[in-house]
Amino acid sequence: MEYDCQFRITLQDCHLVTLVAAFATLLPQIFTDFLDKAIFAYADAAMKALIKPFACDRCGNDQRFIWKTKRGRPTHILTVFQWVVLRHLQVQCKACGHKFYLTRRILGLERRERIPKAVYRKLGLIGSLASYRVASKILSIVDKMTIWKAVQGGQRSLTKRRLANWPSPSIRTKRHEAKPTARACRFGALANVGRN
Repeated sequence: MEYDCQFRITLQDCHLVTLVAAFATLLPQIFTDFLDKAIFAYADAAMKALIKPFACDRCGNDQRFIWKTKRGRPTHILTVFQWVVLRHLQVQCKACGHKFYLTRRILGLERRERIPKAVYRKLGLIGSLASYRVASKILSIVDKMTIWKAVQGGQRSLTKRRLANWPSPSIRTKRHEAKPTARACRFGALANVGRN
């Protein structure tokens, strides 16, 4: 894939602050344009291949498809940089006539998923390390409620992982028995330990 872009900007002066501000306004446009062209290039190459990297949900066909729309309705996806608006690519199965969108399949996202799991985890990490007001000011692309949900979602997945890796009750009682230390006995925390 070759990528080139052309943007026109107007500068008042050539101070560093002005140049950084101009680049900061260009960066979201460049990123969205790059994503759009990369997704289309991959989809176009996949459509030209004999066996496609995707299959029809209804009949399982992975060879015969036609383009329905190359610039469909917009979809919003949150990335680590910002919200991006991408156009849906739609194909139709020639075997059964079923139409479906390719954009989310190419990006590895679930249907109707607006925030990818990796971005959701990063939002949860930032939200757990800072207050929600500070985190939303740092990110400025999401609201406090999205950060709160990401923190709660990350907490649930961590709890599930810990419970899955926690030893079974029979192993736990043998391995994790509380053994009094000499220091605890010395300070009277376990005064009756040696009397049995």
